[in-house]
Amino acid sequence: MKATLIRASDLLDGVTFTRAIQTVDYNDAIAVQESFVDWIVQKRTAQAPASAMLSSTGSAATESLSFPPPPPPFDAFLGDDQHATGWLWGLEHPAVYTAGISARPSDVLETQIPVIETRRGGKHTYHGPGQLVVYCMLSLDRYANDVRRYIRAMEQWIIDGLNILDVAAFTAEGRVGVWTIDPTGAEVKIAAIGVKVRKGVAYHGLSINASPNMAHFE
Repeated sequence: MKATLIRASDLLDGVTFTRAIQTVDYNDAIAVQESFVDWIVQKRTAQAPASAMLSSTGSAATESLSFPPPPPPFDAFLGDDQHATGWLWGLEHPAVYTAGISARPSDVLETQIPVIETRRGGKHTYHGPGQLVVYCMLSLDRYANDVRRYIRAMEQWIIDGLNILDVAAFTAEGRVGVWTIDPTGAEVKIAAIGVKVRKGVAYHGLSINASPNMAHFE
């Protein structure tokens, strides 16, 4: 399983990356995310008492910490880096519908495409070739554990990135995601955001419609 991995800290510092995006099965991607989030949670749990000791004694308590190795495929990218607090994973999925807790089976007309039940909110979401998916796995500490603030930041990342490609994009009051104007003058959603949080660690992420077959989601 190969895909693009980018340090979250690098993206936040404004570094631009261009790499080949590979296709990863949806269930495989979720399993990898869960493993990586487990790893970040373990690190946070280990760092908390060490930080408290550091503040009370002034000693470099964190130097003696031994973290568990990161799960594959992240182990190949992180190497010996024990200080990563978040990663972005860019990929595509084969055509698939994911069903949120409000989804109705009758909404799906394209029966050849598999449907995967999820525990997220919302209805059905389509993923497929031509759609860039970026899974963002990071500690929410940098956003003061404020999920809304984090989502607003994600929306701005998308808008800034699309602006580099000369695509004018914008947010809409009361809605989550990013929109643009298509050649017919209609407002269309170009990017969706879905976030889960476990013990202060956010995962899942965003999807950007570059050139997907939207006949699968009409």
